[in-house]
Amino acid sequence: MNRSNLWNAALVASILAVAGGLWRAGSSAAYANRAAPACCVAVIDLNMVLTSMDERKAREQELQDYIATLESPLRDMQTKVQQGQDDLKILPEKSTDWYTKREETAKLAMRLRAEGEVSKALVEDRRKQMHLALFAKINETAARYAKREGFQVIISNDSAVEIPQEAPENQVQAAMVGRRVIHADASVDISQAVAQMMNNEFKAR
Repeated sequence: MNRSNLWNAALVASILAVAGGLWRAGSSAAYANRAAPACCVAVIDLNMVLTSMDERKAREQELQDYIATLESPLRDMQTKVQQGQDDLKILPEKSTDWYTKREETAKLAMRLRAEGEVSKALVEDRRKQMHLALFAKINETAARYAKREGFQVIISNDSAVEIPQEAPENQVQAAMVGRRVIHADASVDISQAVAQMMNNEFKAR
């Protein structure tokens, strides 16, 4: 083989090697683009989802019904206390009946205050348990939605929360440093989708 033919053979081999490398690189890039989701991070506005939940409205009504069952006996007791105070104005002051009625009324008033505090604590605990259950439902639904749509991370979106301008400097700084999301494009906000998913499942029960 003469020098010219050797040169041509080497040139062809080099071109084939480069082409093969480019093909492998292109194939790897195409595979990477196909394997990776368009965006692996989503954000969710927990307050927006919570206020949009049909289940929250149903649970709020259940809570109001529970409060009504606690308030009814308290109102009856309050009426008796008021009646006792009115009777004291009519009875002769410092008479036997007056002392008896004053003692009865004082005991009833103390019982009313105590049962009022117990009822308040029961309502607060019931409301806390309701919010914990709703938060767990949001987390569980958001995780299922993310898995279905290819998101790997979901971040609570607090970018719309305003920094308190009139608060003390340390509170303003804490609000700024503690912010989780500075900006989130609407295309990665899954709040409405998650709320709709929960509402559909709640109606289908």
